[in-house]
Amino acid sequence: MNRQQIINQLIKAALFAGSDVALVQGGGGNVSVKSEDGKMMYIKASGYSLSEINENGGFVETDRFAAIAALRSINTLGKSRSQVQDEFSNVIIKTAAANKLKPSIEAGFHAILPGVVIHTHPVYINAFLCMKQGTDELTTVKDCNYPYVGYYPPGYELAAMVDKE
Repeated sequence: MNRQQIINQLIKAALFAGSDVALVQGGGGNVSVKSEDGKMMYIKASGYSLSEINENGGFVETDRFAAIAALRSINTLGKSRSQVQDEFSNVIIKTAAANKLKPSIEAGFHAILPGVVIHTHPVYINAFLCMKQGTDELTTVKDCNYPYVGYYPPGYELAAMVDKE
């Protein structure tokens, strides 16, 4: 797949997810598509909604391998949560240095996952996740043998937990 085909796939995924209020509440959602060799990642830019992504913008090209290396190399000892997040954010922004836009704060966990990632906040799944033992109940509704990561603040902490899982 060439660069334009990857961008077209990103736009298609963004418009699919961004057009369904049952999938995306408010600005809650991101999409990313990786190059065939896995080195580059195209992801929704910070400050844009999924429905705003088009050929002219709303997305950022990043160095996926640099983002993964940054995630795995940050020394968290003796640092506050905000210090770690700031350090990680600065490195993620540098992976997209050729772009004027910032990658989504979720770029770290998108980098960990291969292929196309459509990250939404579906209202029906959220209903289960807000219940006591909701994750257990969810598996009784539909066979869900997918990895599950609980709530972590967006950015470094969530990316680190996705990487661990």
